[in-house]
Amino acid sequence: MTKLAQNAEIWAGDYKDLVVTITGSDGAGYDLTGASITWVLEEEPASGSLVKKQISGSGIVISTSTVTISLSPSDTSGLAGMYYHEAEALDSASRVSTLFVGTLKIHKSGANN
Repeated sequence: MTKLAQNAEIWAGDYKDLVVTITGSDGAGYDLTGASITWVLEEEPASGSLVKKQISGSGIVISTSTVTISLSPSDTSGLAGMYYHEAEALDSASRVSTLFVGTLKIHKSGANN
């Protein structure tokens, strides 16, 4: 179920929605209804989150099998370079699944720094 290479780019200080459709091993959409999702942005895996979004907070919306992570200017302002990002789901039976991993390239913007 884990989607690899979910890579994206953004200019520092911009808004961006990261939209990922999650599918099962049969290729059909995977129903995420009721799942608790956490998304992190890190310098490298397990290095500590620079940005963290959770379904219980703000910034993540689930629509059946689609996850949308909304990044605001304050999330990326002052960042530049290649970063690791990952989303995990916790289902109603407390099972953890990694939904996707990838890189997020943040371009330095002279207007925002």
